[in-house]
Amino acid sequence: MNRTVCTVILLCFTFAATPLFATSLSVVALAEALKNPALEDIKSEAFPAALAPIQQALLNQPADEDERAAFQQRVSAIARHRDTRVGKLFFAALAATPAVENLQETAEFAAVDCHWPLALGASARVRVEWQLVEKQWRISTLQVVLDGLAAAPISGMAPYFGGGEVRAAMLDLEAIDYLLGRDPADRELPETERPGFDYDAALTALFESESGAYGGLLEKLVAKVTPEAERGKRLEALRPHLATDAEYKALEDADGDADRREAFWAAVIEQLKQAQQGPRPAAVPSPPGARVDVRVKSAGKEAHAAALRLVSGEVALAGFGSGE
Repeated sequence: MNRTVCTVILLCFTFAATPLFATSLSVVALAEALKNPALEDIKSEAFPAALAPIQQALLNQPADEDERAAFQQRVSAIARHRDTRVGKLFFAALAATPAVENLQETAEFAAVDCHWPLALGASARVRVEWQLVEKQWRISTLQVVLDGLAAAPISGMAPYFGGGEVRAAMLDLEAIDYLLGRDPADRELPETERPGFDYDAALTALFESESGAYGGLLEKLVAKVTPEAERGKRLEALRPHLATDAEYKALEDADGDADRREAFWAAVIEQLKQAQQGPRPAAVPSPPGARVDVRVKSAGKEAHAAALRLVSGEVALAGFGSGE
C-alpha cells in the first residue's frame, strides 16, 4: 500500500487557559511553549519553570512517576531538536495552523483541520480540537500528520512523530528536502555536485497564509450577492470561488430553473449572511490545493466553515453555514 502515515498525537496537551468568552482559539501558544530552550536540560534550574505552564494546561496529568518522567523526556527532546529538518517542519506546521475566530459565547467544542500539499504526492495536516472544560478552553487533541510514500523517511521519528528513542541524525535526513520541492534529480549527483537547497525558505513558502481571507471574502460576497443584484452579477461574483466546474454548473442549473430560482437565491443570500456571523478560520493557506476546515459545536448545533486555495489563487468556500 503506497501510503505512509506519520502522526504525533499529544492528547494530553491542553494549552492556554483561554477565557470562557474567547473570540478566537489558536495552537500557536502551545507551539511556542514547546520550543522553549529552557526545556532542553531536564536537570537545569530553569526546566521546572519552563515546564510549569505546559503542566498547568494539561487536561490529564501523567498517572505515575514513570509516565511523568517519560513525558518530561519527550517535551525536552521536542525543544532540543527544534532546529533539525523534522523539528522545523513540525513547528512550522503548528505555527501556520489558522486560529478559529468569531466563536459564539455558547460554543463548547471547536476544531480546525488544515491540509497542505507537499511534493512527490505527499501532504501535511494539522488537526486541533478544543473543549470547554470548567469554563476554560483547552486543547484536547493535537495531530500532526504526514501522508504519502515520500513521507516514509520520517515515519515514526521520535520525538515528533512517535515515541521511543530519538535518533538525532535521522531528524536531519537530507531526503526530507524532497518533500519541500527539492529537485529529485539532485539525488543522482555526487554529494559534492548537488546544488544548494534553502530548507528554511522552502518551509516559509509552503506555510504562507493570507490573514483574514475567509472573512474578507464573505464580506465581499455579501455585498455583491444581494436581492437587488442582477442574477448574472450574482453568478459572476460566486464563480471564482467555486472549487469545480460541476459546482458552477449546479449553480447555473438552479438559477435557470424558474420554479425554484427565487427560493434558491434567498437561501444562498441567507447562508452567506449567517456564515459572516459564524466561526471561521482566521487565515487561509496560500499554496494551491491547501485547505482549512473549522467545526464548532454550540447549543446543540454544529457550524462548519471550509476554505480551499485554488490554482487561480482565489479562495473557494465550502460548508459555510450551520445545521442541527
